[in-house]
Amino acid sequence: MKNFAVFVSGNGSNFEAIAKAVKNGRIKAHLALLICDQPNAFVIKRAQRLRVRIALIKREDFSSKRDFELRIIEILKENKIGLIVLAVILQKEITVKENDTLESLEAKIHKLEHELYPQAINLIINSKIKLKGRKFIIQ
Repeated sequence: MKNFAVFVSGNGSNFEAIAKAVKNGRIKAHLALLICDQPNAFVIKRAQRLRVRIALIKREDFSSKRDFELRIIEILKENKIGLIVLAVILQKEITVKENDTLESLEAKIHKLEHELYPQAINLIINSKIKLKGRKFIIQ
């Protein structure tokens, strides 16, 4: 089973959705590690509750950016990480209604992200995505 790590520095609702998808078998891989650079990020509490190993790596603890990045690479190798997941914008339409509020739009976006992240991770882990030029092709 392939090990993967998730890099998060904030709230972590997508992280939690990914972790739950692993636990219920929707993602066929091992969520081996959360990497975070913010000691007060709420995602740390989520990871603790979900029993996911945490690597807190603060940039200010290193004399150079290179040393910081080398430490991250070292931790990834130590944990045999085969895939890194970053929080990125997933492009998919949502319906915006006239009575939507900021909160209702956030809820719609989170619901969609929580569905798409596990799907995307599974596609990558199962080698169903290929890079062709500047486009990703789903097979």
